[in-house]
Amino acid sequence: MKCIACGTDNNLKDRTEHNGRCSNCQHPFVFEPTSMRAPVKFTDVFFQKAIADISAENTLYFTPNQFYHFLNRRLKRKATTTSAVGCLVLFLIPIFGLAFVLVNSEIGRYGLILGWLASITVFTLLAILNALNTYSRKRSSVHQRRNTASGLQLIGAAAIGLTAIASFFGGARTVAVFLGFSTNVILGMGAIILGYLQKSRLGKTTEVPYVDRQQFRDWVQRWTSVNGELARLLPAPSGGEAAVINPDVSSYSFDRLIVVESAAIAQMLIANNLHLEHNAAILSITGYPRNIFSTVMAMLRRNPDLTVYALHDASPKGIAMVQQLTNDPQWFQGQTVKVIDLGLLPRQILAQGKFAVYTSRDMALEAKLLPADVRQKLSPEELRWLAAGKFVELEAFGPQKLLQVIRIGISLGVGADADGLSSWDGDDGMFLSTDSFG
Repeated sequence: MKCIACGTDNNLKDRTEHNGRCSNCQHPFVFEPTSMRAPVKFTDVFFQKAIADISAENTLYFTPNQFYHFLNRRLKRKATTTSAVGCLVLFLIPIFGLAFVLVNSEIGRYGLILGWLASITVFTLLAILNALNTYSRKRSSVHQRRNTASGLQLIGAAAIGLTAIASFFGGARTVAVFLGFSTNVILGMGAIILGYLQKSRLGKTTEVPYVDRQQFRDWVQRWTSVNGELARLLPAPSGGEAAVINPDVSSYSFDRLIVVESAAIAQMLIANNLHLEHNAAILSITGYPRNIFSTVMAMLRRNPDLTVYALHDASPKGIAMVQQLTNDPQWFQGQTVKVIDLGLLPRQILAQGKFAVYTSRDMALEAKLLPADVRQKLSPEELRWLAAGKFVELEAFGPQKLLQVIRIGISLGVGADADGLSSWDGDDGMFLSTDSFG
């Protein structure tokens, strides 16, 4: 295990003999993977890289909740060691290995065909059982489920192809061979269909975090006690620590307003200077930052060409946010403003199947309170998704992703009725479209 201070490799014996310190520079190790419970095992280098990645090499501020989601996602990715193609390779290796043994045996062509067909049957069944087990595990990530389902589809196609080759070139026409051929074709088709069904339900399947929040807080505290404060980790917003507006410019107005659901996200966007980049005011729907909220709103209402961008969770309160902006007297009731919804919507999660979906009883209760005019804009499937307490929050995305979403939205100036903003992929493995973003 490498020391983050000097880069020296220390094996377990070195770390033990030096009381958990580097044998070269005596810098303490924060994490000891041999004493951690599987599957959550990592080193100081892993944690340091997570900090560097979420902060874009210490250039972007991020919230504790963003780091929590990022670390959970990274740990789950770490546990996902097999891609869809990897699943196929693991399926083919034992089959061809067995075929090699059979060819070099004295069982004859008939025995070779039956052995080949039987091996395909066994390993296809194992692949199906593995896919069912992976999909049903609460701690499986959407990435793991998608990889396994895609791998199962490839395995199903390979099983049918290998069976056809064995039956065509084998030359044996017996009841046993016919049964083996039929069984494998059925299993192969079943694997393809099961993989498709699993992928189509990814947006409805919830996850359980690898790490609870208390454990996460303990890790951060231990890290900072040894290595110092995380320079770009923001504290919880207190309500008014943003800028103070100079009275001399209070008659000025912004071109844009970005409204986000939480004070933490508003604080993060302000800390990363998004407001300066786009001449935009940044406020939360809860009224953050409170010390300048009224003054900023007075400035905004004076601009007849103001454009409002709404960024919210896929949650009952988030989905109702656009209506709140247009109907609430605290915001723009009685005014004509252009509101562009860049927020998350259930139909994106259901369609894309690339999101980490969580469940909460509070969300289920909030779904019952959705106004009728908001409900009318949602499909029955979306309403069922919300009623089940499912949600995806903005802080599941890192700062780079959220800044990118807003920049694209402002650049193209389109809302939920457009065909699409942009597709993008990365560590989050998400997709952006104009039913807001994903």
